[in-house]
Amino acid sequence: MKMKIALLSGIALSLIIAGTAMAADAKKVAKIKLNGIQDSKLVKMYNDKYTGMDLPAELIDGTLYFKIVEELPFLRTWGYFPDNWAAAGFDIDGKTDVSVTTGSKTYIDLLGLPQTISNTVKNQLKRHFFPVRYVYELAGYKVDYDAAAKTVTISE
Repeated sequence: MKMKIALLSGIALSLIIAGTAMAADAKKVAKIKLNGIQDSKLVKMYNDKYTGMDLPAELIDGTLYFKIVEELPFLRTWGYFPDNWAAAGFDIDGKTDVSVTTGSKTYIDLLGLPQTISNTVKNQLKRHFFPVRYVYELAGYKVDYDAAAKTVTISE
């Protein structure tokens, strides 16, 4: 009897450890629903922290732009400053540091090196919006778009 209890306890402990390891290895994912973006200028975000959180966004010439807000997926740092500029920082591994600065100071940089951006992106940065795919992929994330479901998925 004691042998069976010890064996079952060992199996249960192994399953708990394996489940914990699998959960630790699970990739972080954010899903962005684009339904109604043209009318409302909002998208719905679903991740481990928010269920249906509204994010200010715009779709311009097929490119999705997010406004810099505190609730952005995988945001490391952010802030608004008095003289009309905002900044956000993203990284996936603690090393890949991507900074987005908007408003009166418009640039995107990777590890302190300014990236070449188009005039369209510069104009959107002046309005505090940044291109989602460009910034997240630069930071090391995977960005997928499902046209049928009108969903953008951002994952590690």
